[in-house]
Amino acid sequence: MNKNSQIYGGIIIIFILVVGIWIWFRTTVPTSGEITSAQKTIPSVNPNILKDPLVTTITSKDINGQIPLEVSNDNIGRDNPFADY
Repeated sequence: MNKNSQIYGGIIIIFILVVGIWIWFRTTVPTSGEITSAQKTIPSVNPNILKDPLVTTITSKDINGQIPLEVSNDNIGRDNPFADY
């Protein structure tokens, strides 16, 4: 093989690779039909949700503790759960 045929062969192989990669990327782009079928509509929230009788009932309840709860180390159980009783 002479030097020119090796250069032309390399150019052809590079061209085929570039075209193949372009076709591969082009097929991965979603069509407009796929995009519209994947869209989800988000329902709007009722603006009068805070006037609901259930909300007023819940807010009128007493709070019987602090949140978050703080638990001391004496009340969390054994130090080694795998130890025998």
